[in-house]
Formats: sequence, structure tokens, C-alpha cells
Amino acid sequence: MELVEIRQELEKMAKRLAAFRGSL
Repeated sequence: MELVEIRQELEKMAKRLAAFRGSL
């Protein structure tokens, strides 16, 4: 797995977490 892919996955998770916390 490349670093770019890992960073993209982390950004996706961060966005999901932010959206989840924003909806609470």
C-alpha cells in the first residue's frame, strides 16, 4: 500500500468522523 493511498483513507475517515460528530 502506498503512502498516498493511506493518506486518502485517513482523510476519508476523518471526514466521516467529523460528519458523525457534527450530527450528534
